Amino acid sequence: MPNPSLLEQFCSDGQKDAVSTILQTAGWSPENPNINGYQLNTIFNEIFTYLNYLKNKGLSFWEDTKTYKATAGDIDIVRYANKIYFAKQDSNLDGVTPKTPDTNPTYWGVLYDLDNPILKSYVDEQLALKALLGGSATQLFKAKAGVASDDVVNKGQLDLKANKADKNQCTAFVNFDGTDGTIRDSFNISSVVRNAQGDYTITFSIAMDTANYTWSLGGNNNVDDFTNTIQAGITTFADQKTDSIRIITKRLVGGGTQDNQDHKLTLLTFFGGKN
Repeated sequence: MPNPSLLEQFCSDGQKDAVSTILQTAGWSPENPNINGYQLNTIFNEIFTYLNYLKNKGLSFWEDTKTYKATAGDIDIVRYANKIYFAKQDSNLDGVTPKTPDTNPTYWGVLYDLDNPILKSYVDEQLALKALLGGSATQLFKAKAGVASDDVVNKGQLDLKANKADKNQCTAFVNFDGTDGTIRDSFNISSVVRNAQGDYTITFSIAMDTANYTWSLGGNNNVDDFTNTIQAGITTFADQKTDSIRIITKRLVGGGTQDNQDHKLTLLTFFGGKN
């Protein structure tokens, strides 16, 4: 049931409070914006009741020769076509240049659209937004996780999917210059640090879920000619972590001996590591 005192305050002759004042009387204000769905429905039901009352009583239609006021506590409300408007500033003070509600949004605001009561109407922008946004202009609507194939998915589900990879998908790669660690191109790699000759620490942008990923390395120690066989590995199992990996690159030299070497073209690919 609508609140009789609010109904009287909104509809009685000589009393034309702003809608925000009416809503604040119902306990809804920018300072006290937290309101649940039941309370919001109650407020809108009361507004619909007021409008039906006004319609039955005979809401005044806008007149081009009448002066309209937008003074606090005395805001004119009129009907023009099938919309109800409230005065945002005084108009037609000279009785010569009327401000038609539908073409003068700086003078009139839409209070209610009789043809589209929900989609094309608003009550009070500041109050309505605060209620719908949960009390803060920085918050967004919350969406439940989608289940059916045609459900909308929320950001959490998108982030989760983006951070997961099928077993047959690459989880990271990098093409870098082994002489200084400069990255030419990469995916899910935040940095390559050259610790010493042929010694590199590669850090992932998004950490792996486990350290049980696989990797392979290839490249060339000379820009224009392949002169040595490349070998790569880790010194200890502890060097292969979820957030980074330390890799040593070597070359085979005469007699089968090995030494660390920077490779101008170093190509590194990762698979797995994601649950």
